[in-house]
Amino acid sequence: MGLKRPRWWWRFRWLSWLYAYLFHYFWLPCPICGRQFGGHEWLPDHALMLSLHKGIAVCPNCGDEAKRRNSIVLKKLGVLIVPPSAPTEGGV
Repeated sequence: MGLKRPRWWWRFRWLSWLYAYLFHYFWLPCPICGRQFGGHEWLPDHALMLSLHKGIAVCPNCGDEAKRRNSIVLKKLGVLIVPPSAPTEGGV
């Protein structure tokens, strides 16, 4: 699941907007849910792939959905993602 915040948190979104404005972060709608969020809230692994080399940030709540959609795109492109293996005994 993505980052879930308490219901009262959304009453104070203007503080988050102010922070983004003062420190020059972006403030854009999430491409998945449409909720406004700031660049300071973005998490590195939460991005929706546009191509193999381009992506767009999504809000913290939509990170899991972005990962699901990315896996579908990668399968269509025929890209095989191999998880990193455990280190071998030789150290390399």
